[in-house]
Amino acid sequence: MKRWISLSLVLAMALTAGGCATVKRKFTRKSTQGPARPVVYTEKEYIKPYTNEYYYTNNFNMWKVWQEELLGAIGGNSKHIERSGQEAVARLKEMQGYLIEPKASELGEQIAQVDGAARVLQRISSNTNAGDAKFTLEKTLRVIKSKFYTDDVKLWIKKDEIKL
Repeated sequence: MKRWISLSLVLAMALTAGGCATVKRKFTRKSTQGPARPVVYTEKEYIKPYTNEYYYTNNFNMWKVWQEELLGAIGGNSKHIERSGQEAVARLKEMQGYLIEPKASELGEQIAQVDGAARVLQRISSNTNAGDAKFTLEKTLRVIKSKFYTDDVKLWIKKDEIKL
């Protein structure tokens, strides 16, 4: 008799657990989040907050720091040399984008020299072979500092209007 009672209780529990809904649906918590709200995007005209002269000056200062880092890293970590060379060339190309043609092509020659010297430094492993590249980098540093300082190239920086 005990056996029949326990079997019937187990059967009753199984039938009530089964019920109308699935077990997974019955015993999982309901989501507390409501429906997602749609994102409304409105297009606006881009307004550049600063002048080309400001951007040129910032890129000039960043280039100067990266070029000096590259000169200081000669004979050191190859990844540091690679990163410094890439950043110096990238800053010079940004500067070139803000100049009008006579000065932009003049800066292009200096960019080619810095890029070539940085590539040479990435390939070599000893300090003895770095002499020519170091000389080229020092020379371009002096030339760019003297000929492409912001006050010297104000006439060749592209003009723009600021809308505030």
